[in-house]
Amino acid sequence: MKKNLILVVISILVLSLNVFASGPVEEIDEYIYGGTLHLARFQAPEGMFNPILSETVYDNDIWELVFDGLITTNKYFEPVPKLAEKWEISDDNLTYTFYLKKGVLFHDGHELTTEDVYYTLMTILHPDYPGVRASNFMTILGAEEYKAGKADTVEGIKVIDDYTISITLKEVTAPFLVSAMYMGILPAHILKDVPVADIDKIEFNRKPIGTGPFKFVEYVTDQYCKLAAFEDYHNGRPYLDYVIYHYLGDDARLIKLEKGEIDWAEIPGYEFEKVKKMENVTLHKQIRNGYGYIGFRVANKDSVVSNKIVRQAIAYGINRQGFVDKVMNGFAIVPNSPISQASWAYANPRDLNQYPYNPKKARELLESDGWKFNKKTGYYEKDGKVCEFELMASSGSEFIDQLMALVQDNLREVGIKVNLVRLEFNAMREKINAGEYEATFMGWSLGADPDPYNVWHSKGSWNRTGYSNPEADKLIEAARATLDRAERKNYYVKWQKIMNEDLPYIYMYANTYIHAVNKRVRGFDPNPLAANPFWRGLEHVWIPKEFRRK
Repeated sequence: MKKNLILVVISILVLSLNVFASGPVEEIDEYIYGGTLHLARFQAPEGMFNPILSETVYDNDIWELVFDGLITTNKYFEPVPKLAEKWEISDDNLTYTFYLKKGVLFHDGHELTTEDVYYTLMTILHPDYPGVRASNFMTILGAEEYKAGKADTVEGIKVIDDYTISITLKEVTAPFLVSAMYMGILPAHILKDVPVADIDKIEFNRKPIGTGPFKFVEYVTDQYCKLAAFEDYHNGRPYLDYVIYHYLGDDARLIKLEKGEIDWAEIPGYEFEKVKKMENVTLHKQIRNGYGYIGFRVANKDSVVSNKIVRQAIAYGINRQGFVDKVMNGFAIVPNSPISQASWAYANPRDLNQYPYNPKKARELLESDGWKFNKKTGYYEKDGKVCEFELMASSGSEFIDQLMALVQDNLREVGIKVNLVRLEFNAMREKINAGEYEATFMGWSLGADPDPYNVWHSKGSWNRTGYSNPEADKLIEAARATLDRAERKNYYVKWQKIMNEDLPYIYMYANTYIHAVNKRVRGFDPNPLAANPFWRGLEHVWIPKEFRRK
């Protein structure tokens, strides 16, 4: 009896497999391929979708779908192939040889070769390059001489053939592969005749052409950006037909999320309970590899924030933990380091000053530095100067409204005057880039490698605070020059202690990302790097045919 039952089951299975196998492949493809994914961001991009010029995470959203680099990283922040099918590293860890995939096409049908890689690198290193990415590549042999106009080429970059290129460094640089070679590769056949000094002014930046899984369709400023699947993508056509990023305020995002008009949105902690009740949404939580911070233009010697004692008093004077508990519903920690808790290089918090909320301590610090409290005004003064500074933040966010009010009220109680300035995000960034600010509230997402050179070294191209400390520079350089992770961490811990003392930033929170995803979406995998919310890339996301919006 048992034997007969087994035979019946096997017969049914075989019959099912035959029916499935004989069904048209087109029906299976039609079920998986197609549809449009709608995503919502609070902030709109500048419209700078050129990977070597982009400076915001919102522009990165777009270029990372339109362009590919030679490598990418996995969930463990380890390098894996992308446009390069493989690479070799010399025994002395100085020369990297990359072997490109053959048959990779740009969106206009032109094949990718090492000419495109060479063009991209030489543009970034050119003396007239107007972007901020060069410091990642300055460790290449001969890069400094070329950048300074003392050489006609870069000695360390050699094109071997159409699909092989080698890059030789002047010294061992641990983060080079991950921090530099992820950069999107530009099409030389389109851009090679553009003067490098003018590359930030061309239409290509707003209508890019790359080798990535999605092609650019259109960007309507401050409203939406639309991308379409690239049929000839070298890793296989994406499942989705279209991806549309919508740029919406807090209220609009929640309304559209509940109506099913948006498939993904990042949710602030104070909205968690409300969104949790939405029956059409699944919530995913993930530690952020980054933070929100108040950054000081410490190079502005006319400002009170150039004084380390004042910055320390400000840190003690802000109830950061109270904000995290009340406004963020506890979906964050209060960090005190420029390296994320998600990183292997994160210092033990017990080794750092936590700057707990302590208005009394803040006043004591000011008074130890010679500041006198004026009972009439309610603020501290020194040498006829009020202890005050201008704090700049982007407008249009309820979350930032609450944070700015907290900072202003807390510091008023201490005796420090805060003058709030609210600007549109891109206008604020222009002032930051020009160094025309005293303090600003911003967010920062970190990369796969904890190397802080770009932001915190005195020669870093992203160093917008003007911070400079020779001892800190030496530690950053030493950590780059060894491949031993334990040794690198030792340098980074020492460096974090210096930064914890100098406080060019006050870290307001390191939040847990809350991703709200419509239940119709398949293949969502949160991204710990957060440059794009979908870790494996949107080419792996799909929507079953019956759940697609009309």
